[in-house]
Amino acid sequence: MIFQGTIQKGFGTGAFYVQLPHYFQGFTDLLGAPPYPGTLNVLFSEKDNEELNRILSFISPSVISGKQDANLGDWCIECYPCEIWKKNPKKSVRGLILRFSRPDHEEEVIELVSAHFLREKFTLEDGDLIKFLPIRV
Repeated sequence: MIFQGTIQKGFGTGAFYVQLPHYFQGFTDLLGAPPYPGTLNVLFSEKDNEELNRILSFISPSVISGKQDANLGDWCIECYPCEIWKKNPKKSVRGLILRFSRPDHEEEVIELVSAHFLREKFTLEDGDLIKFLPIRV
């Protein structure tokens, strides 16, 4: 199922987490290239969120285990591969849907990470629509 959501301004913490060496290496391994140092926040409906959760329950995530840290505690990130695009699925890029064991956002906001700066790649601004498709690899 193809999901569509609205780009939303984040808290600015995605870059911090993506660049932590442990997570940076995990994302690099999963993407096959270094990740862009930040995430893209996508807001979508409660109904779509329920459907995404249902679909992701059939896909085994790659898990980047957290490290015990005085500031972050002990947590992990579940990563689900996906294809991301704006208008033309033939111009999609590979990315990851991130599910945090300790999320900062409400449940209807997901974070995507990619080797590309997605806002620049697809000329995205807050309020624009983006599409993504969870995939099995």
